[in-house]
Amino acid sequence: MMRVPRFAAGYLYRRAERQRARGQAAAAHRDLARAARAGHASAQHALARAYQSGQGCGRSGALAKHWYIAAAEQGHVDAQFELGLILLNARDLGWMTGASAAWLKCRADQDTALIDALFPAGLASNSEPEAAFTWLRYAAEAGKPEAQANVGWLLLTGKGCVGDRAEAHRWFTAAAAHEISQAALGLAEYYKTPDAADRDLAQSAHWARKASALGNGSGSYLYGAALRDGAGAEQNLMEAERYFTLASEQGHLTAAYDGAVLALARQLAPAEVGAIIERLRLSAKRDHIPSALLLADLYGRGDRVKPDLREVAHWYRVAADLGNAQAQFMTGCLYARGEGVGLDLRHAARYFELAGRGGHVQAAFNLGVFRLNGQGVERSVSEARRWFSIAADGGLAQAQLRLGQILEQEATTPQELASARTLIERASARGSSEAKLTLARRLLADDTADHERQALVLLREAMNAGEVGACEMLLQRESAGPDLDAVLQSLEQAARKGSDRAKAILGEALLSGERLPADIPRSIALLTEAAAAKEARAHFLLGVLFCQGAHVSKDLALGYEHYVEAAQLNDGIAQYNVGVMLLQGLGVEKNAEDGVGWIRRAASNGVERAAEFIQGLERGALLTDAHA
Repeated sequence: MMRVPRFAAGYLYRRAERQRARGQAAAAHRDLARAARAGHASAQHALARAYQSGQGCGRSGALAKHWYIAAAEQGHVDAQFELGLILLNARDLGWMTGASAAWLKCRADQDTALIDALFPAGLASNSEPEAAFTWLRYAAEAGKPEAQANVGWLLLTGKGCVGDRAEAHRWFTAAAAHEISQAALGLAEYYKTPDAADRDLAQSAHWARKASALGNGSGSYLYGAALRDGAGAEQNLMEAERYFTLASEQGHLTAAYDGAVLALARQLAPAEVGAIIERLRLSAKRDHIPSALLLADLYGRGDRVKPDLREVAHWYRVAADLGNAQAQFMTGCLYARGEGVGLDLRHAARYFELAGRGGHVQAAFNLGVFRLNGQGVERSVSEARRWFSIAADGGLAQAQLRLGQILEQEATTPQELASARTLIERASARGSSEAKLTLARRLLADDTADHERQALVLLREAMNAGEVGACEMLLQRESAGPDLDAVLQSLEQAARKGSDRAKAILGEALLSGERLPADIPRSIALLTEAAAAKEARAHFLLGVLFCQGAHVSKDLALGYEHYVEAAQLNDGIAQYNVGVMLLQGLGVEKNAEDGVGWIRRAASNGVERAAEFIQGLERGALLTDAHA
C-alpha cells in the first residue's frame, strides 16, 4: 500500500470525521488508518477509540492500546489520559484480542494446550499501575482535569507511585476547580483519613456534599454516612436516608442497604416499603451480598412485607452463590427442610459443604450428620468424622460430643478412649446438656458413690438447661429425692412448651405414684396427648392400662391398637406384647404368622422373653407360656 505523505494525513483525518458524521463508519475507518500510519496524532487517537468500541472495524483492545500509545507519545493529551485508564485496569483476553469471553472459555475448557500455547500469560491482561501513573501525570500536567483527579487518587493511595498526601491534595484541588466530581470525592476521602494530622471531618462532609451535587453516587453515600453518624455534619437521620436514596439512584450499591436499615427503624407507608424493597432488589441483583441477606431476612420475618419462603430461598441462594458462608448454610437448611424450595438433600449437602469450607462450623456439623447417615451424600464415617472434627475445632459443643462418641466406639487403646472422653467432657464444659447426660450415664454405670455424686451434678445442670432426659434419669434415682420438686417443675415447664417426651415421662410418673404423688386423670390426659404425637412410651403405657383395665374400662382391642403404635415406633416390649396378643387372639383375630414375626422383632431388640420364646419355638416347644 502506498504510504500517505504526512502533509496529506490531516486531510484524511478531516475527511474521516465527516464520513463518521454521515454514518459511513467503514470508509471513515480506512481514512483514519491511513492518516494514523502517517503519524497524525488525532487520527491515531480516533483510530484507537474505534478499535476500543468496534466502530467501523472489529473490536480489538490490543490494537486500541497500540494506537493510544502512538498518539500519547506524540503528546496527545486525551490519548495519554485514556491510555492511563486502560493501563490502570486489568482486562480479560477477550478485550485484548477481540474474541468473546465465552468463546475463549469454551476453547480453554476444550483445548487447554492450544490456549496455553497461544496465550502463555493466561487469559487476562494485568494492570500496569506504574505506567498508568506516568501517562495520567503527563495529561494532568497538560491541564486535563479528569487526569488531575486520577493522579490525585493514585498519590493518595500509593498505587503505581510513592504515596504523597500533599501532592494528592494539590491535584485534587486543581481538578475540583473544574467541577470534577471525582476530585471533590477525593478531597472528601483525603480529609476523612484516620490518624492524619490534617484530618477534618467537617471538610470531608463539605466535599462529599459537593461531589453529590456533581452527581457522584459515592459522594452522596459519604455525605449520607456523615449525616447518619454526626461526623462532620449535624446528625440528621431523615436527611441521611435521603442522601442514601440519592446515592442508590446514582448507582451506589451499599447505599440501598444503609438507606433501608435507616428507613426500617421508623414507621413506613406501604409505598415507601415498596420503594425500599425495589432498591434492595436492584442492589442485590448487582451482587451486593448485604442487600440480598436483608431481603431474605425481611421476607423471612414478614417485616413490613408478606412472608414468602420462596423469596427467602431466592435471596439466600443469590448470596450463597456469591460465596457468603452464612447464606450457604441457610440455603442448605432450606433445601433440607423443603422450605421455599423443593426438598433436596443432595443440594442441602452441597451448600453445607460450601459453607463448611468457608468456616461455618454449624454447616460443617450438619454435613457430618449427613455423611454419617448417608443423607444427600454417600455414607462415610471417615468423612463424617472429618467434618465433625472441623466443627469441633471451631468450638461447637454438639460436634465435640458427636466426634467423641464416634472415637469412643472406634477406640482400641486406653489412650484413644481417653481422648474420646476428653472431647465429650469438653462438650459438657461448653454447656451441651446432651454431653452432660452422656457423661452422667457413664458415671452411673461405674456404680461408685463418688461417681454417683458427679453424675447427679451433671444431671441437675442438664435438667436446668431443659434436657428432658435428665429429668427422666433423676426420677429413676433414689438419691435424687431432694431434686424431685425441681424435676417436676422442669417437666411441667417442658410439657407446657409442647415437649411430648416430657408429657410421657410426667404422665408415667404421675401414674405410678412412686416418686411423685399419683394423679391418674392428669396422667391419662398427658399420655393421651403424647401418644397423639407418636410418643412410643405413651402408647405403650396406654396399651397396658386398657389391656389390664387399670383406671380405665378394660378394652383389649384399644389396648392392642396402642401396643401396635408403640411397636411400630420400635418399642421392644410392645412388639412382644403385640405378638402374644396375635398368637392368643386377645383384642384381635388370631394370626400365628404375624404374631411370631412381631416376637422375632422384639427378640432382635433385646427383649429376653421374646428371645426365649423364639428359642423354644425353634426347639419345637408348645406356645403355652405366651401371655400378654
